[in-house]
Amino acid sequence: MEGIQFIFGIICVGAAYTFFRRSMTDFLLFLLFVIIPFFRIFDGALLRNIHIIITVAGVVGGLLGLLFNKLEEYTLLLLKYLIPVALATIAIHFFLETYDSAQIKITLLETAGPIVLIVWIIRRIKIGNFIPPTTRRYAVLPAVLFLASGLISFAFSQFKLETFEPGLLRRIAYIGVYLAVVYEYDRETDFRRVANWVLASCFVATAYGFIQYMGWDWHVWAGAFGRRVFSTFGNPNFFGAWLVLVFPLAVVQALITKKWYYFLLVFLILFNSIHTYTMGCWLGIAASIAALVILGVLYLIKGNPRLLKRIAGGIVFSIFIITISGVIVMSMRRPRSITFRLFTWGSTMKMISEPIPDFASPARAFLMGHGIESFNLVYPSYRRPEIFHLERKHNTQTDHAHNEYMEVFFDEGFIGLVVFIWFLSMIFYAALKRLSMIGMGGVKFIDEYYLVALIAGTMGLLVHAGLDVNPRFVSSGYIMWAFFGLIVVQSTPLKQLNQNGRKKEKDIKYPGIMQILTIIILLAVGIRQTSLAHGRFIANKHHNQAIAFSRRRMWDQAIHHYKIVQEKHPAFIMAYYFEGNVYNDRLSEAMREGNRQQARMFYDKAIDTYSNKVRAMYPNYVQLHFQEGMLHMRYGDMDEAIRSFRRYLNIVDPVYTHTYYRLGEIYARRNEIKMARLYMEEALRRKPWEIDAYMNLANLYRVMGEINLAEKTYRAGTETLQEEEEKIQAARQLAQLYRETGREEEARAILEEFN
Repeated sequence: MEGIQFIFGIICVGAAYTFFRRSMTDFLLFLLFVIIPFFRIFDGALLRNIHIIITVAGVVGGLLGLLFNKLEEYTLLLLKYLIPVALATIAIHFFLETYDSAQIKITLLETAGPIVLIVWIIRRIKIGNFIPPTTRRYAVLPAVLFLASGLISFAFSQFKLETFEPGLLRRIAYIGVYLAVVYEYDRETDFRRVANWVLASCFVATAYGFIQYMGWDWHVWAGAFGRRVFSTFGNPNFFGAWLVLVFPLAVVQALITKKWYYFLLVFLILFNSIHTYTMGCWLGIAASIAALVILGVLYLIKGNPRLLKRIAGGIVFSIFIITISGVIVMSMRRPRSITFRLFTWGSTMKMISEPIPDFASPARAFLMGHGIESFNLVYPSYRRPEIFHLERKHNTQTDHAHNEYMEVFFDEGFIGLVVFIWFLSMIFYAALKRLSMIGMGGVKFIDEYYLVALIAGTMGLLVHAGLDVNPRFVSSGYIMWAFFGLIVVQSTPLKQLNQNGRKKEKDIKYPGIMQILTIIILLAVGIRQTSLAHGRFIANKHHNQAIAFSRRRMWDQAIHHYKIVQEKHPAFIMAYYFEGNVYNDRLSEAMREGNRQQARMFYDKAIDTYSNKVRAMYPNYVQLHFQEGMLHMRYGDMDEAIRSFRRYLNIVDPVYTHTYYRLGEIYARRNEIKMARLYMEEALRRKPWEIDAYMNLANLYRVMGEINLAEKTYRAGTETLQEEEEKIQAARQLAQLYRETGREEEARAILEEFN
């Protein structure tokens, strides 16, 4: 594997030189920020601290600009390099020592995003106004209103701590990069730089994806998704969404330059897209190809219009048939994917139309939503029981609606959704208007071909967003909003590029005292945000370590690391929930050892963690109520245990059979046999493929003296259970029952049958 890694590294360096051969500065920066950290040169120290380096660059640039009265020049230079660096590093980097391998991407966004916004604000302060270029003003107001929608939604949310980082902070970063591009980027140098950085990153990601497919991946996560390719993104869906966005840009670059390596890149993108086995990606790629063909025929390609339209129609129809066929075949192989989304969408619509009064009134929920990024807080109360059967998991839940437009509606209401659609309509309308001017005899520039690529890529991702919520994830969201800004830039008529609508301000020899104070405060905010983002990154590492200690039952070390996580990332719910589970397990150990005093201590700590921390943040988090029930049951408080288990059944999960087992066990201990039998039989009815359902019910029948019913239940287990080991276990219990009732021959017969 070391040989593969070395060869791949050489190829990546060569590819980077090929993409940046006209700019040694870009080539060296790509080596520094992408290649060296990716291959963990210098023991990965650069990767662990790359977000800090980006912050230092921004702060030093700002301070030097102040010192040498070059603020406008330095901030503009920073914006022209920080944005492509951020796009590339977010796409390429991952870190396997953290609980979430994509945490480094999140940290980079939470660092680079605010720094880009702050540098842009400082530049506008120095210029003296925030008036956008005349030909781009149409694109500013909808974006600002969408940011305002997020701010208002956050202001009315009940869960500000939990939703700030994944919701409001990311919205600020996304709108920030969009505004910086719209205000400061040009159609020539700036766009080409971003395109080269994105395409060079795409080569690294897709080449690494090819290595994964071939089984040559040298990282520990190799094979995490079977044969599905996920590259540097840690998830096939995230990787597929990013490829949808970049694909048209690679196609257009290949057609314009006629260079073989761009055609190789197009092949790698398609190869990786297919082998993500992600239906949303396939539909997105098909939509982007269709948009490329249609826009190219309408606005760019010369020839017989009628013939071109027929050819375009044939291509689009063929792509549609191929894609739909692939989706149908994949749906037959993985029917749970579509069924899961249908049930999730149904739950989401119910969440919008029938809100819980504790979260929002019906009028507010419809008009203003429940609060940005609050879907996962409310969803457990609406999750359909069928989803538990599909996933066969009960200790996890989806955090999103798997439809971006539904989730915007839920989070920010009808007003927020209208603003988002208005924003999209404005930028696409202006772009298509620009292309229509060309189609009517205007002069065609290469930039118009790139404009078509940007439109096709973003349209493909927006189609993909109908099946997922990738636009709000870090890996796709930041580049999508940068591309939105580039669409506005490329839509600017060439002859109007220098008409920026700004009043020429008098040159100020040195900034005024208020300007200096404002700039210093903004830089301090950037440093503080980097510190918080770095803390969340460190917290994610400690969370990974805490889980490892918990699995080895090294409880004190686990608690120590969970406390660090809570200190550095107070909104990270898992750290509190898992801490409560540790106390729960320690209570169980203390009770088995007969140490009632120690048990009481762990009981109190668990109650404090579950009730005052977890429930305060996420009222119905995953299996919180079930874990509370187990805690009370182990300690001997059966009334509270019953209340917790019933709360879990009624609010969160009516399917989990262990809840029925525990309720049946409690009632059996109380000698309330009818109730015990009711819950045990319900467990078997709900999940007749689980061995515990047969064993628990049959054992209860034996306690009740219902030998015939116990025999029938064991026998049903031997006939119904799918795993051979489980059938043998049921047979052994049945043989034991026969021996207890003096039926030795039948016992031998059943054992011989399953040996």
